[in-house]
Amino acid sequence: MNNSVTLVVIFVLLTSIYAVNSYGALAPREDPSLYEVSLQLALRNSEGQLVAYVEPNSMFIRNLALTHEFLDTINNKTTITIDGKNYEQIQFQKTGYFSKGGQKTAYGLVYKGIYVILLMHDAYIAQPGDILTVSWKIIRTPL
Repeated sequence: MNNSVTLVVIFVLLTSIYAVNSYGALAPREDPSLYEVSLQLALRNSEGQLVAYVEPNSMFIRNLALTHEFLDTINNKTTITIDGKNYEQIQFQKTGYFSKGGQKTAYGLVYKGIYVILLMHDAYIAQPGDILTVSWKIIRTPL
């Protein structure tokens, strides 16, 4: 490989690493303010039969401040106590309808047009007409 090609490859790799790290998309990040983030995905066909059930196994927090800003907009909150400490439990559900099929391996929480949390999971294959029920449960420290 000649020197100019090597320099281009190094430049592309370095800028890619910088861009990915700037958005926090490569490595999972945890924050003590988010005690637990739980997501359940239930895929049913157009006849209501369960096709797939998955729970993500990797989480990427892309924007913590916007995540909390979004959570502040949710009305379904309760106070719970874990090991003598008070936490806020937030639960909400969304439903999605597939007009076209395809393999899915990630689900994200979008707020203000960006993914604030991205969760990776085992793949499922959706078909046109399938319905996805998304159930979130987030436990966070009171802000």
